[in-house]
Amino acid sequence: MVELLKTFTSDTAGEAKEEAFQCVRDAVGDPYAVSLDHLLSLKPVQHLKGQPVYQLLTIFVGGDVAVYMEFHQKNGAALEKMGLSHEANLKKIRLLTFLNLCRGRQEISHAEIEKALVLGAGDVEDFLIEALKTRLISGKIDAAQRRFRVTTCIEPSFSKAKWQELRDGLGTWQSQVRHLKRMLVSVTNPDSS
Repeated sequence: MVELLKTFTSDTAGEAKEEAFQCVRDAVGDPYAVSLDHLLSLKPVQHLKGQPVYQLLTIFVGGDVAVYMEFHQKNGAALEKMGLSHEANLKKIRLLTFLNLCRGRQEISHAEIEKALVLGAGDVEDFLIEALKTRLISGKIDAAQRRFRVTTCIEPSFSKAKWQELRDGLGTWQSQVRHLKRMLVSVTNPDSS
């Protein structure tokens, strides 16, 4: 469906509103689709701005549990009409929020997870077990200290800023490797300096 929607221009995008709606609804409803930011650039999807389905997409791309809960409170009937389950959406937005919470961190307290994901104290470990099963994140649950130690975590959305950050990091890495190579050459072959 995404490939079809890419073929529409700004002038013809309005003709594919129904297909765009279905694509967004299906992507949001798919529990295994966690990277949805690419849908925002599709011209037919942009024609959905102002509609609840577009708002929901933006929440799943860059929002969190609190934003979703507020959206659901105002648009619960629209979600039902779209055929989307609040419970499934809540499970998915909790996972996405957790992935964003873990990004760039080594450790997160259970209290912070409870607050960010709007979970009860007794629900954190169950959530962490389910999150680990997705293989989108890896880490260790430290029940004694009520912490989660992050090993790896995927990026749920990869924005232009993230690409820039990656490019800068690779540039730094490349210059460090060049410097290391020059140092090794000078150590192993002192006459070539």
